[in-house]
Amino acid sequence: MNGCDRAIACIAALLLLLCGACVTALPRPTQTTPTAVATAPAPTPTPQPTPTPTAQPTSAPQPTATSEVVIQGLLDVRGPTDGAAVRTDGVVVHGFADLDATVQINGQDAELDDAGRFSLMIELSPGVNGIQVEAATPDGDSEMTRLSVISLMLPPQPHFLLVTQPEKQSVSTHPTIPLVGRTTPGTTVSVNGVTVPVDVDGVFSTTVMLETGPNVIVVQGVSVDGTALNEDVPVIYRPSDTDN
Repeated sequence: MNGCDRAIACIAALLLLLCGACVTALPRPTQTTPTAVATAPAPTPTPQPTPTPTAQPTSAPQPTATSEVVIQGLLDVRGPTDGAAVRTDGVVVHGFADLDATVQINGQDAELDDAGRFSLMIELSPGVNGIQVEAATPDGDSEMTRLSVISLMLPPQPHFLLVTQPEKQSVSTHPTIPLVGRTTPGTTVSVNGVTVPVDVDGVFSTTVMLETGPNVIVVQGVSVDGTALNEDVPVIYRPSDTDN
């Protein structure tokens, strides 16, 4: 090694020493372990009972005062309408009168309530019926209303009894035959002593057993008022050859 090379080696060694002196060891970071903090659990709310509403006392219903009915004069007939036609045998006559008055309808007394109202059932006959309503006070004052009502009910029918089947003096080849007839509605009918039903129109029917030879079927009808009618129906029963 020549002198030049030695000089270079000395300079390099010197530089290495200077660099080593300048380098300072950096401190190693300290690793901190996190400390667990105890968290208290949130308190669970205690369920509270739903308050029950206090029942409020209900006041008793108060009766409604009836308004006073004001009428002109002593009498105010509200029904029926004059000239009305009804399909019944009776009608209700009603209205208002002075509280001091006495009311009569066709001669019958009609009572007044606290408001002066009156009502009375009046029977009707078929056709036109006259109704007279009169109110009178103790002082001698009076007032009268006349009206007419038409009843469309049919007049009472005369009691009758009619056998339409079988024909009198007929011949039957069967041991049983139907018996049909008609009478006044409401009549009680019996055939050979046995009661048979009668419909609202007065029609009746039944079956009669026959004996060989002559038979007399006795039909009786008794009306509501007790009037009795009898109908005899003679019938001959001749068995056919096939019945022997």
